[in-house]
Amino acid sequence: MALRPVVGDLFTLDLPALGHGVNCVGSMRGGIAVEFRRRWPRMHAAYQDLCAAGDLQPGDVFPWVADDVVVYNLAIQQDSGADACLDAVDRSVRSTLLDAGTREIDALGVPRLGAGIGGLVWADVLDTLISAAADSPVDLVVVTRA
Repeated sequence: MALRPVVGDLFTLDLPALGHGVNCVGSMRGGIAVEFRRRWPRMHAAYQDLCAAGDLQPGDVFPWVADDVVVYNLAIQQDSGADACLDAVDRSVRSTLLDAGTREIDALGVPRLGAGIGGLVWADVLDTLISAAADSPVDLVVVTRA
């Protein structure tokens, strides 16, 4: 499918899957990650355990199946702060879309990955997302807040 830009609130779009960028040190203390942590505290605890064990690396993805949505934690940076990497965005998004396709999920919503706290230039990230979504059966919905 293709990338579909939407302006709104990621959490109110009634999408079957949501994703967001994370680091590999177990910190969800900034940006939209704070809301993911608040909504799914057991996911946050499992994510911290994965990071503490060294089992989440840039480019990986950690899926979490909640009652009403699949949450994808995309490891787009090693450390917290402005440490996101385009290669990690590309690999984690492609893995996420592949996993969502095997689960027969038709749409995945994400914020502007890596372009906030992560420090990447949005135009570069957008090109990466368009390329990753081009061959996927999953609609990649990129949500920008109003």
